[in-house]
Formats: sequence, C-alpha cells, structure tokens
Amino acid sequence: MPTPHVVVVGGGFAGTACACALADRGLRVTLLERREALGGRAWSFPDPEFGAELDNGQHLVIGAYRQTLALLERLGTRSGIVLQDRLAVPLCDLRSGAHILVSARGVRGLPWREQAGLFRVLLALRGLGPQPDDSMSVADWLDRCRQSRRACELLWEPLAVATLNQEPRVASSALLAAVLKSALADRAAGARLGAARIGLSQLLAGVGPYLAQRGGTLRTESPVSRLLYADDRAAGVLVRGAEELRAHAVVLAVPPRALAALVPAFSELPARLGSSAIVSIHLGFDRPLAGVWLLGLVGSPIHWVFRVPSDPSRLCLVSSAADALAERDPDALVALALSELERALPLGGARLRAARVIKEHEATISHAVGTLARRPDVDSEVAGLFLAGDYTSTGLPATLEGAVQSGLRAAALSSAFARLRPPGAARGRSRAESAPRSAP
Repeated sequence: MPTPHVVVVGGGFAGTACACALADRGLRVTLLERREALGGRAWSFPDPEFGAELDNGQHLVIGAYRQTLALLERLGTRSGIVLQDRLAVPLCDLRSGAHILVSARGVRGLPWREQAGLFRVLLALRGLGPQPDDSMSVADWLDRCRQSRRACELLWEPLAVATLNQEPRVASSALLAAVLKSALADRAAGARLGAARIGLSQLLAGVGPYLAQRGGTLRTESPVSRLLYADDRAAGVLVRGAEELRAHAVVLAVPPRALAALVPAFSELPARLGSSAIVSIHLGFDRPLAGVWLLGLVGSPIHWVFRVPSDPSRLCLVSSAADALAERDPDALVALALSELERALPLGGARLRAARVIKEHEATISHAVGTLARRPDVDSEVAGLFLAGDYTSTGLPATLEGAVQSGLRAAALSSAFARLRPPGAARGRSRAESAPRSAP
C-alpha cells in the first residue's frame, strides 16, 4: 500500500507543526508556502536600512509554550529563543511616574492591601470565586473579583491588552483565564517571558531538512489557487494556477481571509471572527541603549518597549488593540514613539538612525466576548479537509502556542483520515467549488 500523502498549505507555525507531526507519523507530506519566507503572521524579512532581519512584530514566548518550544527543539532552533531565568516585568505609569515590578514573588509597587486583593483572582482561577466565561468581559470579571482601580490600570489591563489584543471592557474573560492558568500551571517556570534572538522566519528554517529526512517536501513560493475534490472529498490543491497536486487529505493552515478565498463555505468566517490590529515601530539608534529588555508603559498609546536581544541599539515599540493607531501616518507614529520613549527611558543622547513602522491590520482575530463559540473546529465539515491556525477552537487566544497546538491536532486527525482511505481513492473526477482564486 502506498504511503498516504497529505498536503499542508501554509508555512506558519501551525502549518509547520502539522507537517512535522505528519512526517513523524510516517506519512508523505508536502508543505506549501506562498511566500519565500516561512512564519505566516509571525515572520521576518531583511531590511537594508537597518542592515538586519526585522520581525513583522514582536512576538513573546512564555515558558508555558511547551509545544512551541518542543517544535523548535525538533527543528534545531530552540537556542534562538531567550527565556528569562524568572518572571520579571517592569511597568512604568507615565501619568504618575509610578513603577511596578511583576515577578514570581509578587507585585512590587502596589500597596499591600491591593496586593492582597490580587489573590481573589487566583482563587477564582481555582474555582473559589467568580468564574470567568465567554459571556463576561475581562473588566466585568475583574470587577466581580473586587480588583481595585489601581490594580486594574497598572496590572490587569496591560496584561489583558498584551495577551488578548483587545480592550478589557470588550475582551472575553474566559480567554484571559486560559492564559493565566497556562502560565501558572508550571509555577514560576511557566510564566517566564522570552523572545527570539534570531528572525522569526529563521526559527522555522529547519523545517525543510526535517521533512526531507522523513520523505517530505517543503515548497516555498507556491501559492495555492484552488482546492480539488474527488467524490465530494478534498483530494488535493491547484498550485500556481496550473499544477494539480493530489493528496489523501488536505490541511489548510492559512488565516481566515485566505481560507475564505479557497473554500466558499467559509466566506463569512472573517466577518464572524473579526480582527484586531497591532502596530510595531522599529527604531535603530547610533549606540547601545541601557535598561531592561522589556518595559511596559501605562497611560500611553505605546504599550511595550522591547530591546532587541541580538542588538541593544535597536528597540521595538508595540501597541496592541491598535485599530485607531494603525490609521495614522508612519512619520507621525515614529514621532509619537520617540516622544513616549523620552518620557520613559534615558536615551543618553542616542540619535535615531533608522525607523520602520509595521501595521498588521489583522494581526489577530477578535477576542471579544462571545467569539469562542464562533471559532471553527480543526475537523471541517468537508471530508478530508482539516484546518490549522491560531483562530481555530483551541481554547487559547491567537498565540504561537495556539497555532502549534492546532497544527498538532490537525496532524492527528488528517493522519487518521488519510490512512483509512484506500489506495487511489484520491484519484478521480475533480471539481472546484468556484473559479480559481489565489489565496491572499
């Protein structure tokens, strides 16, 4: 019996995790990516002005991202992630000058009465208080947990915006609770923060050799224009508008808008899920900058300042839930970033030598109240067609870990389906649901 063949469309973290897991299961895998670079919505590119590889946005990793770190270990790029020895997140309130340090030992900078009140949230996460759910906003849940206004402004709200890319009055408390439970599951180790010291695309550079060693193939610059069918089952894809690539199962590891372009049955999915923007402002200076590698800003349109691990003269400033900010002119955003920096950090006379603004208008799906029920399952209603991506029903926000977990589940389901199909079942009369359309 010939080895079952599965086509995975999309070389982001979800598609890469899926392809590697399928290859580990002994299936023949073809991984298709429309661009030259891997990474999907977490990718990097060379920038001549900076003379370095820039990420499309700063992506944090936490110690609880076990499946993401395990994937990088398999690909030989785990050393490209730097994790803190222990959790330490400094926050600066630009309105009052107050400083807070969130660490494994607690929250320094809040009065003791308010620090004690934080335990009401931890008790609720253990089922001993108001329970978060997808019908309740983060703001409402925190209010039921009797969190002070100051604790919300200086701790919970920055955390919610950073992890959910949504304002607390809109965001689902169930998703914030999922993040907190994941980070706390492994005690202090799970909450440690980390970032890539190499380009995000470089983190996935080992996938080609990994698949090749197991009989699989990675093909970049291979846009898929159509899903092929045989006997009402997904039976392959049309590549570059002409090449029919047959398979026993297909995994579409592409964003919602690209999925809607390929499968008309999902045409309304982007509108159902919604989206939220992230703006990243890369700044390069003429000298290294002193200070911590991560600083949260409270009372500012800029939420986080990251010092690039590989180059202390470069900073990346990030604003989440940034739909309004994303409409502003890039020059105005650079000026805003510099103004906020001067309020928060001593620049020591450092001069700006390069700047780049990156606007991801659909950086994540919306994590608003009620969106959990609208997220699609990995196992689609089309036989032989499986989905992978951070927007699927993982129970987590749209994160790297959610993407990887969805890819692993898609691999398990598509593998089982492909093995059950008789040899040659993927051959036969093909049809398309619509005229060829290139996935965006």
